[in-house]
Order: sequence, then structure tokens, then C-alpha cells
Amino acid sequence: MRVKLFLILSVLSCAQANAAVNMEELKPDDVVKTSVSLGERTYPLPAGDWHVIARYSSNGLDWAGNPFPVRNVLLAQYKNKALFSMLRLISSPTDIPGVSRRHEWKDDPCGNLKEVYLKNTLQGNYNLPECLYVKPILGFGLGTGAYWGDANRRIQEAGASIPPVALYVDYNYFRDGGFVHYSVWLNPDIAGIPRDPTRLAIDSKWGVKNITGQYKQFVDQASSWAYQLAASVKSSYKDDFQPIPDLPYPAEK
Repeated sequence: MRVKLFLILSVLSCAQANAAVNMEELKPDDVVKTSVSLGERTYPLPAGDWHVIARYSSNGLDWAGNPFPVRNVLLAQYKNKALFSMLRLISSPTDIPGVSRRHEWKDDPCGNLKEVYLKNTLQGNYNLPECLYVKPILGFGLGTGAYWGDANRRIQEAGASIPPVALYVDYNYFRDGGFVHYSVWLNPDIAGIPRDPTRLAIDSKWGVKNITGQYKQFVDQASSWAYQLAASVKSSYKDDFQPIPDLPYPAEK
């Protein structure tokens, strides 16, 4: 019985990975579910309909100044005329030859972080940095420019409201010349948390030093979920596809 159950779960996991949409082929306004692929890797998505609201292709530079391709996609979920969540995935479709040591990346994702609820380097080290953090975004809103301007326009076209505060979950993982940067914005309105329009952290109920009650409860739920997200993304990066649990909102009544 255990063998049969294991086989069923393995088949389901493979089916989810095989359903991945190629990130290189995504176009604005496409809708994706379950997972996206880039190069030889497949990355999980939390459950739901994810709308492509912006895309960006660029080149990074390795330690020697050699360019390597970077892909960036921004997705959004909507619910009841509100921005339910946003998700951004940044990675390279190919590993970067010769880059396997920390200083060659010239990146310290956990360095200089301020006003964070959670910061953890997990199993990262100098050679292979890793960082997970959760922080408030006070005065949350999308900027201008081509990337954020496109995202803002598509959210407006969807008729979705944008909250004044968002919780930002961010995970960076570097390994053997490759990397993934996975970010999720959560909307406290969806969790039924009363709005606090204060934009100064020192006065806001969302301020790291001030947070209590239902504000802290939602942050704790998001932080616990963040660890699950990191584990799923890391495992999937290493070719062992693992779904991400549902977004950490209360169950609908």
C-alpha cells in the first residue's frame, strides 16, 4: 500500500512538472498555473491563475565581465477585484561557466537588510549564498518605467485594487554557477487585516518594532510559509520538483 501511494505521489509530482510553461515563451496577459520552466529547470507556483503582467530579458555580468542571460517574469493573481498576490521569478536559462564561488557572484542577498521580520541564510555559505527574508512594504505601489509601468497598467485594466501595505517574501539561492531569485508579495487585505495607512515604520502597526495582535499573526503565518516556499524552490532547482503550499491566507468560509 505504501509503495502504491508513493508511486501515485511520484506520478502526480512528475505531471505537475511536465505541465510547466516555458518562461521564454510567456507573453503579457498569458495565464499560467502550477509551474514554469527555464532552461533545464522547472519552478513551482502556488495554486491559482497567475497572469503575466511584465517580462524582462537582460544580461548579467560574471566576475570577469562576461555577459550571461537573465530572465525576469512578474505574475499576478486577482480575487474579488483586488490584487491577491504578485510573484516574481528571476533566473538564468543556463549556468554560468566558471562561477561557483561566492565572491565571483559579487552578491550578498542578506546583507544590509533593515526592517525585516525574518532573515535567515539557511544553509548558505560564502561559496554558495542563500537568503530568505520577510519584510513590510509600506506605501506599496508600482512604479513607472517599462517593467513596473506595464505591470501597473495591467493591474488597472484588471480592475484590481492595490493595498497600501504588502508583505514581501524574498528567497535567493545560488549554486554552481546558477541562481534563482523568487519573490512573493502578499496582500494583508485578503487576510482581513485592518488597513493602517501610516507610511513611517516608526509609527505603523506594521513596523517591525511595533507589530502585535492580528498583524503579527499574519506575519508569523507568512514567515512559516516562507520556509516552505524556500524548501520547494531549492528542491525544484535541484531537479526534485516540489509543489509550493497554498498562499498563507485564511481559508474561505
